[in-house]
Amino acid sequence: MKTSISYAPMNSIVFVHGGPDEAPPWPVWGAQILATNSCISPVCFPEIDGPTEIVLGDADEVDPGRAPDLVSLLRVPDGDLRITTVGDEAAILRMPAPSLALVKIWRSHPRWPETVIIGIAPPNDLASMAPMLPTEEATRAAVDFPVGSDCLFLCNTSIADRPDVFDPWRSQRLLASGVVVPIAPASRLEVTDADPDLPRSPVFDGLLPTPNRLVGIFPTNRLVMLRADTPTTLTRVRAWVEPRPEGPTVILALFPADEP
Repeated sequence: MKTSISYAPMNSIVFVHGGPDEAPPWPVWGAQILATNSCISPVCFPEIDGPTEIVLGDADEVDPGRAPDLVSLLRVPDGDLRITTVGDEAAILRMPAPSLALVKIWRSHPRWPETVIIGIAPPNDLASMAPMLPTEEATRAAVDFPVGSDCLFLCNTSIADRPDVFDPWRSQRLLASGVVVPIAPASRLEVTDADPDLPRSPVFDGLLPTPNRLVGIFPTNRLVMLRADTPTTLTRVRAWVEPRPEGPTVILALFPADEP
């Protein structure tokens, strides 16, 4: 089964829904794909510049012959997988899917793709998958690490409005209020807003003051990689390095801490 549509989505994103009442993923600024257990949101081509071709079908049939940009499990309790746009409950594409589906997404461009391919398959290798998030509301975002990154700097980012010229490593005030997270060489970063409760101990566990409820994530190259909303003025930061078939992945969990 394969279907496609040429569409200009509002806000340049679409939602891949696993059921009728899913909450969309929480905002992670700069992330190209966000996911929860029952909703996935990839960025598309800007509406003002033209339509995005969205292809939906069985993973084996739509596979373009390269590694997908995202592989994730999706809960589809009623067996009806739907693609909608922001503010529009009507499905622009839909297809039957297993109650626990493996979703693969390919994008024709890393930032503004003119084609987004969504492949659906039954899960056949759960051992190689990232762990399911602990709650339906939790969000996971996946991005590539810049080459050579060996640590991350996290800080409250209200003053980092110009990440192209902002250098957190030169600000003693920011260094004193932020946290440096050492990481093993890895090719991918996954950020979640819930504790993934992994069996091994984290490589980092600390508290980050977030008075403006924003977290900026800076790799070694000094440019902001992601900015995420956080609900409290104190945020717990935990990091793990997980072995994956495609290479080690850093899992960074940002979730509310008890406020003083």
